[in-house]
Amino acid sequence: MFEAIGNWLATNSNLINDTGLNALLALSIYVMVACGQLSLATPAYAAIGAYTAALMTPMSGPRVPFVLQLSAGATLATVVAALLGLPLLRLSGIYLNIASIGFVAVVSVFFLNFPPGGEGSGTPYIPPATQSWQIYLILGLACYLFWRLEGSAVGRSLRSIRQDEAATRALGIDAASHKLGAFAASGLIGGIAGVLYARLHFQITPTTFSFGEAVNDLTSVIVGGSFTWFGSLLGASLMTGLPDAFQFLQNARNIVDGIVLLLVILFLPGGLVELPARTLGLIRRRRPVLTAPAAGEPADARDGQHGTQAPESGVKIGAEPLLRIEGVSCFFGGVHALEGVSMSVRAGTVHGLIGPNGAGKTTLVNVLTGFNRPTAGRITFDGRRLDGRRTYQIARLGVARTFQNIRLFAALPAIENVLVARHRHGLRRSLGRVAFLPTAARHERREREAALESLRLAGIHGDAGRPAGTLAYGDQRRVEIARALATQPRLLLLDEPAAGMNRQETTKLGEAIRALALPTRAILLIEHDLPLIMQVCDYITVLNFGRVIAEGTPAEIAANPAVIEAYLGHEDDVVALEQHDVAAL
Repeated sequence: MFEAIGNWLATNSNLINDTGLNALLALSIYVMVACGQLSLATPAYAAIGAYTAALMTPMSGPRVPFVLQLSAGATLATVVAALLGLPLLRLSGIYLNIASIGFVAVVSVFFLNFPPGGEGSGTPYIPPATQSWQIYLILGLACYLFWRLEGSAVGRSLRSIRQDEAATRALGIDAASHKLGAFAASGLIGGIAGVLYARLHFQITPTTFSFGEAVNDLTSVIVGGSFTWFGSLLGASLMTGLPDAFQFLQNARNIVDGIVLLLVILFLPGGLVELPARTLGLIRRRRPVLTAPAAGEPADARDGQHGTQAPESGVKIGAEPLLRIEGVSCFFGGVHALEGVSMSVRAGTVHGLIGPNGAGKTTLVNVLTGFNRPTAGRITFDGRRLDGRRTYQIARLGVARTFQNIRLFAALPAIENVLVARHRHGLRRSLGRVAFLPTAARHERREREAALESLRLAGIHGDAGRPAGTLAYGDQRRVEIARALATQPRLLLLDEPAAGMNRQETTKLGEAIRALALPTRAILLIEHDLPLIMQVCDYITVLNFGRVIAEGTPAEIAANPAVIEAYLGHEDDVVALEQHDVAAL
C-alpha cells in the first residue's frame, strides 16, 4: 500500500504542488474578503516574490539559502502591499477592484521591461529547488494561524468590518488599521507563494502572474466558501484538481470554472463548506454558549470576577457636566441641520432629546460620535475635546451609541456581537490564543461571561447563540444596547431604542434604561415615545429646525408653550402626556 501511495505521489507531484500554491494564493485573496474588501492584486504580490527569488538565484556559484529568498520576497511583497493599501483604503466596491486590477497591469508592464534575460523574455533559467514538503509546511502554518485567529478578537473585528464598518468604528475599532493589516497579510501570503513558484518552475515571465490568475483564485474562494478560510482550501483543491482529473477539460478551463462558479452561486451561495451542513447536519456552525451568570451586580461593578473595571470618577448628579455642547452647527450645503446648539449632560442622569422629525436629533448624535464633522462649535467630554476626533477614537474615550436603524452584525450570534465590542487588547490576546497560552483561554472565558452579563442587563436571557439577524425586532434592539454597554461607556447615546416595541416592552425598556444610569455614567435618550421620555428622563432638551427651543424637567417641558406649538401641537396632547395616557396620544 505504501508503495502504491508513493507511486501516486510521484506521478502526481505537479498536481500536488500546484494545489498547495493555488491554496496559498486563494488565502491571499480571502484575507481581503474577510474584512469586506475585494482586492485582486494577489498576482502582483506573487510576481514581486517570484522575481525577488529569481534575482537571488545565481546561474553559477553558491546558492542563496531558501530562508533568505523566502524572507526577502515575502518582505518586499508585504511592504508593497502596505504602501498600496494606504491610498486604496479610501476606496471600496468596484473602485477598489479596478484599482487593484490596474496595479496588476502596472507590475506586469514593469517586469515586461525588466533587464534580466533581456526585454520581455522573463528571468534566466532557474534550477528547480522547491520541495512539496516546503509548500505544505508553509500552507499548514498559514492554516493554523487562520484557525486560531478566526475565533479571536482580531477575527471578530474583521468579520464585523465586513458586515458593517460604520457600526464597527462606533465600537472603538480602528477599521482602517485592520484593513491595512489585511493588505499587508495578503501581500505576505502572495509573496511567499511567488517565491515558492519561482523555485518550482524553470522560468518566470511577465505573463506568469496575470489578471486571469486573480480570477481563478477568486473563483476558488467563492466556490469553496468566502466566510471561512477553510473554503479557500476546498475551492483551490477542486478548481485545481478538476481539469486534471478530466483531461478533456484542460482546453476549456475557463468554461468549466464559469459553470462551477454559476452552480455554486445559484445553489450554494455560502460555498461548498455549507454542503455537509445542509445535507447531513454534520457541521456545528455555532459554538455552545456559556450559561449566563446569576442576576446580581452590573458587570461594571464586578471587575474582579469578569475582568472589567468601572471608570474611576467622582462625578455625581449636580457636579460639573460630563458632556458640554457649545454653539455646535452642522451644515450640509444650504441645509442647516444644526445651528448654534448648546446643552450639557451630567453624569448619573438620563437626559432626553426630543423634537419633531427633521429637528436634527440624529445629526447631533452623529456629530457627537464623529460620523459628521461640526461646521462650528465646541464639544467637550470629561474635559476632552471631541470635535475633530475620529469615530473610533471617540468611542475609546467612553462614548457609545445605538442607531436609529438597527445596525447589528446580523450573521454573527448575539453574544459575538457583544464580544466584538470588548476588543480591548485584542491583538495581544489574539497572539496569546495563537500560542495556546492558558491566560488567553481564561481571558476568553471571562469575556464571554461579561458579554452574557451585558445581554442580561439589556433584557436578553436566552438566544445568545442565535444569529442576531434571526432575533425578534425588540430583542435586536436589546442586543444593540448590550453591545454598546459592553464598551463600558461613560456616555451612552440611545437613538430611538423603543422604535417598534409595544407598550409593555417599552415600559420594561424604560426600567432598564433607568438602571443603566450609574453615578459615573450619563445617558442621552433620543425618542419620539413621549410617555417613555417622561417616565425615565431627569432633564429634557427640545430641538426644532436644528435649534434648542426649550430645556428643563419633564414637567417644565410639558407646560412649555414653544414645545406645545412645535412638537405636541395641541393642549390635549399635553394633558395626555402628563397623565401618560397612551391612547389619547
